[in-house]
Amino acid sequence: MLALALVATAILYRFPEWYIIDSMGILLAAGVASIFGISLAIIPVLILLVLLAVYDAIAVYRTKHMITLAEGVLTERAPILFVVPRRRDYSFIKEGVAIGRRGRSAGPSSSAWGT
Repeated sequence: MLALALVATAILYRFPEWYIIDSMGILLAAGVASIFGISLAIIPVLILLVLLAVYDAIAVYRTKHMITLAEGVLTERAPILFVVPRRRDYSFIKEGVAIGRRGRSAGPSSSAWGT
């Protein structure tokens, strides 16, 4: 398992494209979901999901701090955010979103956020 984690981290670092980030995010979410699925019963999970949905709605639509958090995660190339590009040829590397690679830094692209 450790070897797979190291390979995944190396791939994410070397090729920080949106499809790599999405793939790693799906694998990460599957692992977390399996741990929660094994350790919690149905009623606590339902209560937790309802509470998280309420928190998420408040964080996105009221306080807007979740949007700021998502922008920060995007620039860090962390596999926590699911990215759906608007153009077929969209690339994090070409748009300059890949922070930390050869000193480049740029904010989120309008292509990645749909604005």
